[in-house]
Amino acid sequence: GWSANLLIGTNDPMFAAFSTQAASVLNPDYVVLATANWYFMIASTFLIVIVGSFVTDRIVEPRLGKFSFEGALNLSERDQISAEQKRGLKFALIATVVFSVLLLAALLPSNSLFGAKEGESFTKSVFMHSIIIFMMLFFIVAGAAYGAGAGTIKNSGDAVKFMEQAVAELSGFLVLIFFAAQFTYLFNASNIGLVLSIKGSVFLKDIGLTGLSLIIVFIVVIAFINLFIAVDSAKWAMMAPIFVPMFMNLGLSPELTQAAFRIGDSTTNIITPLMPFFVLIVAFMQRYDRGLKIGSVVSIMLPYTVAFLLSWAVLMSVWYAFDLPLGPGAVIHYLK
Repeated sequence: GWSANLLIGTNDPMFAAFSTQAASVLNPDYVVLATANWYFMIASTFLIVIVGSFVTDRIVEPRLGKFSFEGALNLSERDQISAEQKRGLKFALIATVVFSVLLLAALLPSNSLFGAKEGESFTKSVFMHSIIIFMMLFFIVAGAAYGAGAGTIKNSGDAVKFMEQAVAELSGFLVLIFFAAQFTYLFNASNIGLVLSIKGSVFLKDIGLTGLSLIIVFIVVIAFINLFIAVDSAKWAMMAPIFVPMFMNLGLSPELTQAAFRIGDSTTNIITPLMPFFVLIVAFMQRYDRGLKIGSVVSIMLPYTVAFLLSWAVLMSVWYAFDLPLGPGAVIHYLK
C-alpha cells in the first residue's frame, strides 16, 4: 500500500506538481492540488489493511511454517523507551496540539488568514495552495519539540546539524528531480506531449478503449512498468506529460489518471528487485531466516501484489461507477 494513507503524505504534493504541469498542455489554468486523491486514499488505507491482513493470515503465514530461532541472527528484545525519549514525546505532543489549534484558528473563521474567502471554495484557500509549507512547519515544530524534550537538541547548532543530515539524505532525490525537470521542460517545449495525447486519444477512441476499461488497463500497464522502473517520481515525471493530456481528451480528469497511476505503481513494488528498499527488506528477512534469497522474498510477497492489484482495481471501479470525488474539488470526469 505504498500510496495509501489517512493523511496527506510526501508523495501527494510531488505527484500533484507533475500532474499540474502535464495538464497545462491542454489547460494552462488547471491546478491539481496535493489533496487531489485524499478521499480515495483514505478508503484505500482501510482496503489495504483488510486485504493485507487476510493474505497474511490465510495465505502467506501458513506457507512459511513454524518459526525456528535456530536460523535467526542475534534477535534481541525490543529496547525500552528511555525517560528522555518519553519526555521528548510529551513535548512533541504538546507542540503538535498547540500548532494545530493555532492553525485551525487561522483557518476556520470566515475570511480568516489562511482560510477561504467569502463565497469561495476551501480548495482555493491560501492553506490548500501552500499546504507543502504547512506540512513542513508541522514536522519542524514537532521534531524540534521532541529534540528539546529528549535532550538531542540543546542549541541552534544541533538543529542545524540535523537539518544538514536531512538535506544530505535528499541529495540523490534532488539530482533525480533536476534531470526529471529538464525532461519535462523539453517534452513540453517540443509539443511532443500534445501530439501524442491527441493521436493517442483518437486511437483509443477508435478501438473503443475509454472510460473505466481504459483506467483498468492503465493500472495493469503501470504495474508492469513498475517492475523495471521502480522510482515513482521519475516514472510519473516521464509518463504524466503523455497520459494526463491524453486522458483529458477522453474526458478523464488528471486527478483520476494520477490515482490510477498510484495504484499500479504501488502494487508491484514488493516483488521487483529494482525497488531501492528491496535489498533492505531482504536483509531484514534474513535476520529471521538466513536461507532466504531474492527469489524467496518475491515468491512470499507475490500474493500481496495479486490481492492488492485486484482489490484496488475493484475499489477504483466502484469509485468510477458512483462518480465519487477523489478529493476536495477533485472529480472523476474532465469537462472541457
